[in-house]
Amino acid sequence: MSVIIAILGLSVLIVVHELGHYLAARLVGMRAKKFSVGFGPPILRIQGKETLFQIAAIPFGGYVQIAGMGGGGEGDELDQLWGERQPERDYDARPLWQRAAVVAAGPIFNFLFAIVVYAFLFQSSDAVAFQWKREATLMARKVSGPAEEAGLRAFDTIERIDGEAIKTFPQLKRITGASKGAPMTVVVARGPNGERPPARSIETQFEGLILLWPAPPDHWSRLTFTITPEKVDQGYRIGLVPEVARFGSTDFGASLSLATAECYSVTAGIFRLIGRWAKGEEEAQLASVVKITEIGADTVEMGSEWFLGLLAILSINLGLLNLFPLPALDGGRLAFIAVELVARRPVPRKIETIIHGIGMLFLMGLMVWVVSGEIADLF
Repeated sequence: MSVIIAILGLSVLIVVHELGHYLAARLVGMRAKKFSVGFGPPILRIQGKETLFQIAAIPFGGYVQIAGMGGGGEGDELDQLWGERQPERDYDARPLWQRAAVVAAGPIFNFLFAIVVYAFLFQSSDAVAFQWKREATLMARKVSGPAEEAGLRAFDTIERIDGEAIKTFPQLKRITGASKGAPMTVVVARGPNGERPPARSIETQFEGLILLWPAPPDHWSRLTFTITPEKVDQGYRIGLVPEVARFGSTDFGASLSLATAECYSVTAGIFRLIGRWAKGEEEAQLASVVKITEIGADTVEMGSEWFLGLLAILSINLGLLNLFPLPALDGGRLAFIAVELVARRPVPRKIETIIHGIGMLFLMGLMVWVVSGEIADLF
């Protein structure tokens, strides 16, 4: 089920992208001939006034077909539905600014989608990150190894080690490393029936941003365990995976402001990563829909807030990727519009179509290569 939810979530991002193109085309008077959710043979069709809406058999992604945009197809069934073609409403017959608006609307909708998701997470106090940073708490999300053998459970909250009050997860890591493998006396708070501790709100230095930190009540049980840290390559571990604190907002206006800031922060982080790739400081990594779906399924199991946060990041990535000036992408179409603006005449449609076709073949080949590698890694 988690894989299905992940696939549907990724499909939503593409549908949102195509919805941007569709709404912009309708707004400037272009004719959107078809809007499809999914690919392949249609299983449901609704004929609108000017657009044929359909749900296709392969429920991944979607597309919008705008008259005069792309090669051929003008004499197909869609033109027959409405009679006269109205060539003055075709994409290539409209002013440059209208064409640019329609092309750019797809990526813009991806950014807007991310802002809406982030605003929802901040407003509901369910954001797991702010400015690419997560705040690890002292509450266990998972336990393994020495911690599990000693008797710790999920949702236990560490309070003291060898008599020292523990306030932060970095402090816990420091003490564990300094133990050099010697047994430690650990005191944890555990709720009735192992329930999750309530959270208290902590004000931050960022206006409108609050941090929700696990705060076990005084009447909860305090249990003492002896844990012997395990030696690993990175030092010593006790086998505790911490839950991260949740971020929230003080009001709806703050949630919108924080969401916009988070969208900017993720975008800037992506550009910094690309810069490190370009300088050779970090190896570039490509992931296909197979790997992304696997990651998405993992976050679904972690919780809806994790999955929504991933969708927001992927939506920003999709928007940025489509703005790159590469053939077959929205950025490539914007590049041709820019050339026409400077040269005061369009690139011949046949040449543009061929270039976009070559670009599409390259992208498809790259996708097949990445997918093949990921499938090979599974075996």
